[in-house]
Amino acid sequence: MVRRLINFGILILLGLSLWFADQWFPEIYLKEAVNTVFAFALVYLLFKIVLEDRFIGRIRDSRTRYFFNKLFTTVYFIVFGLLLLAIWVEDLQAVLVGFGLIAAGLTIALQEVAKNFVGGLLILINNLYSVGDRIEINSKLGDVIDIGMFSTTIMETNEWISGDQPTGRLSVIPNGQVLNSVVNNYTRDFNFIWERSPSLSPTTATGGRPNP
Repeated sequence: MVRRLINFGILILLGLSLWFADQWFPEIYLKEAVNTVFAFALVYLLFKIVLEDRFIGRIRDSRTRYFFNKLFTTVYFIVFGLLLLAIWVEDLQAVLVGFGLIAAGLTIALQEVAKNFVGGLLILINNLYSVGDRIEINSKLGDVIDIGMFSTTIMETNEWISGDQPTGRLSVIPNGQVLNSVVNNYTRDFNFIWERSPSLSPTTATGGRPNP
């Protein structure tokens, strides 16, 4: 918290310095630089200090805290990117149209990447699973250790090792698989794994009844 307040203060001082420089030596790029620094300071104050420290810091559940941290970080970069476009680009409408055409072309060329990105958003928004959950996607079973925007990393379990024990192998699953596959979450509402253990009774060789 203290470190982030210091960073925010440094941004404000930098913005004020550029503003004073613009008053004495007016340059077109100095004005945009001033607006950029103050925009970054505003976004930093909102997301890093108010939301993360005040809101996320009070969440006790680690999985919920991880979810909101990922979500706010993604929105943080998107908002700052849009502010940069608004500050530095004069004809913003033309740029947005151009970006739309480029995005459409990239979506067709990079369908799997776009699909994985949408899957990552779906995982975060709908909270399909969190770090620490045991999930199964396309017959791949394991414990979630990281959720990225394009893929999910799990510690694989079972396979050639019985007893629901980890194999020691990390599996990276593209997030796009959640769009067209069944996702089994074994620990979302209950922190324990139900396991059926068959028991055998000693029998005689002839009668098939338990020995007394």
